[in-house]
Amino acid sequence: LKRMARFTEARWQATLRLAKESPGVGCAKKKKKRAPKTLNIETNLEAKLKWLQKRLELDETQTSKILQRFKSLPRFSVADKLEPTLRWLQERLWLDDKQLGVLILTQASILGFGITTNLEPTVNFYEQWIGEEEMIELLRRHPFLLTVSVEKRLKPRLKQALDAEKHIDSTWLKRMARFTEARWQATLRLAKESPGVGCAKKKKKRAPKTLNIETNLEAKLKWLQKRLELDETQTSKILQRFKSLPRFSVADKLEPTLRWLQERLSPLKDKQLGMLILAQTSILSFCITTNLEPTVNFYEQWIGEEEMIELLRRHPFLLTVSVEKRLKPRLKQALDAEKHIDSTWLKRMARFSEGRWQSTLRLVKKSPGVGESPSRTTNATCRGENHSPQGGEGCESTDSTPVENAPFQVLPFEWDVPPPASPYRAHGVNFPPYCS
Repeated sequence: LKRMARFTEARWQATLRLAKESPGVGCAKKKKKRAPKTLNIETNLEAKLKWLQKRLELDETQTSKILQRFKSLPRFSVADKLEPTLRWLQERLWLDDKQLGVLILTQASILGFGITTNLEPTVNFYEQWIGEEEMIELLRRHPFLLTVSVEKRLKPRLKQALDAEKHIDSTWLKRMARFTEARWQATLRLAKESPGVGCAKKKKKRAPKTLNIETNLEAKLKWLQKRLELDETQTSKILQRFKSLPRFSVADKLEPTLRWLQERLSPLKDKQLGMLILAQTSILSFCITTNLEPTVNFYEQWIGEEEMIELLRRHPFLLTVSVEKRLKPRLKQALDAEKHIDSTWLKRMARFSEGRWQSTLRLVKKSPGVGESPSRTTNATCRGENHSPQGGEGCESTDSTPVENAPFQVLPFEWDVPPPASPYRAHGVNFPPYCS
């Protein structure tokens, strides 16, 4: 059907004539099932690379690196060249497949060298001078030495080294193989002028390395973590917040500051000290005599030692405030406004911006009762349903100051214990903050 449709008239007539003369010609033949195609590792590069990958226990990346470093690989036969070379290296250097793969990956050009003409003489040369075991160790660590010519490089340089009365060991063999001609001649001249120079020295056992906490940041952070009983996340936060930490000495700065804080704010355990430093890391940079001591003494002078310790534990930021530039000037202004100095006013002096501080002072001067810290005690015992800010039926209160236009609707409530401090006290309303 395809012939009827496709063929030109001339080709169609020729096909018919041929079919009449030879009846079997032109019949469609049944397709035979072909056997699965097997790639020849001798002629097919992909098959050769798969064989090499499996033989040396490599991955695809390592196998491709071997091909990049040894571009002549495709033209070498597996049966006649590659497999015999690999087998000889394993037997001569006592290597398993994995170790052989690492050696070939390091120096892939070894696969192109002849066993009898290159590899065998070179290995025998090294073995002659340093023995079999040391030779194996040397060639495993430095496969490049297998590629050096014995006749053109090693033997001539060996004669020169012996003329200079040098003891031939693995160090001198590496120099013979690796050094350029200029460097080799310079080494020989130096060896003749100073006979002791160039000799392999015995390696001394080094004591285990101890990191210096003064110069090594990692050691300093580990010390700080242990000293303050922190975890790694908390220690890294301290470093992020206080980037100058690496330049401070542990013995001269950090440890004395931490010890002073523990003694001055005692009893302060290592864990509590860690939380304080984590909250206000910059404290570590402050000087004890010029910053911390005067600040702590200032707070202690006005609220006493116990309340000062409690205040600074809860608000470490207060330790960073300047006494001369902020606290003392604002203290004078607060005293001029006839305010009683307590922990609340000390926090305002330290925390408030200049604008907020001045507005607070103006408000205090206009309304003397505003801004006072509320007392924790009360003489009121209220129970009932009808209450008012002035005190009403069922309510006894010592506070008889009338409040006009109170902006709150007082709902029924009762308490048996003194109410907590409330911002509503500033308006003269004496009830708990939980009431609407």
